Amino acid sequence: ITVTLEKAAAKPAVTATAKDGKIILKWKAVPNAKKYAVYRVSKSKLQKITTTTKTSVVIKPRSTDTGYAVKAYINGKWTKITKSDIVTISE
Repeated sequence: ITVTLEKAAAKPAVTATAKDGKIILKWKAVPNAKKYAVYRVSKSKLQKITTTTKTSVVIKPRSTDTGYAVKAYINGKWTKITKSDIVTISE
């Protein structure tokens, strides 16, 4: 009998940089991810900004933004976002 354990899906490890009034979010490609959903954290809620197949996005920040996060779409499911996945901009 062969038993295969499915590994927990890898999550995008996001870095955020501020440049020219915009925010650049980058992450490494996650194995088997078909696409990524980019979120802002505003007023303690996740708000989807966009969906992309790329591994970086440039967004215009809002004054209410407190952080950013990215979910990966793998095997028909989105990865979860936890507090540790949220990145903030250090000025």
